[in-house]
Amino acid sequence: MADYLKRIWEYDSEVQTIAGGAGGVADGIIGVADGGGMKFYDGLCHYMYRHGGKIYSWGREFTSVAEADAKYQVVRLIKIKTA
Repeated sequence: MADYLKRIWEYDSEVQTIAGGAGGVADGIIGVADGGGMKFYDGLCHYMYRHGGKIYSWGREFTSVAEADAKYQVVRLIKIKTA
C-alpha cells in the first residue's frame, strides 16, 4: 500500500507495525487482521481509512474499528507524510 501511494500518487508515507489491536488514533490507512489464519504481515486481511476519529470501510463510516467488525485488530498503520 505504501508503495502504491508513492508510485501512483507521489505521497511519501511511513508504515508502522502495531501491536495491541486498537492502533491508536492517528489518521491514515490502517491494516487489520481478523484472526482468520492469514500467515503474512501479522494476519493482515483488509485496509480501512481513519480520519478525524472516524473509520471508513467499504463505503461506510464507523466510529471505531470494532464497530466495523468486532474481530478486527489493527496490525499496520500507513501515515502519509505531510512535510
